[in-house]
Amino acid sequence: MRKNKLLSFTIGELLIVMIITSIISISLYYSYLAVYRQFILFDQKQTMLNDLSGFHDQLSYDFNLSEKAIINGGILMLFFEEKEISYSINSNSIVRTQSSLKEEIKLDIHSRGYKFKGEAVNGSGLIDRLELKFDYLNHEYRWIILKEYDAHTLVDYHKSL
Repeated sequence: MRKNKLLSFTIGELLIVMIITSIISISLYYSYLAVYRQFILFDQKQTMLNDLSGFHDQLSYDFNLSEKAIINGGILMLFFEEKEISYSINSNSIVRTQSSLKEEIKLDIHSRGYKFKGEAVNGSGLIDRLELKFDYLNHEYRWIILKEYDAHTLVDYHKSL
């Protein structure tokens, strides 16, 4: 008679392989979870930076294309031919208002300055330079936005005073 010998694993060997496989699977899952969380944080930061950049671009666009920019008690008023846009600049946010539409961005504003022809404008008056210094996402930013006026606008403004 012939004896057939089958090759097989013992229960102990199978348990060891299952334990090692479980450890590797758990490690891979937590590695994936860590990378996924980092991606989510990166995406959120990138979205917020895009919002900041978009707000800066909108403010620069409005400021430069307006016929005149007047500061009055912390409110930047930009006048156009057919519309008026205001920016309320507080210590913790900037709010853009056009008609009934409002946009807001939260910023920790350290300082803001308004100038006309190099002279500081305190209270109210025509401005041609806006300076903001603020923190956003644990970084310090400084915006300087300039505007040029034509002679006609300057003469009309000084006549209205």
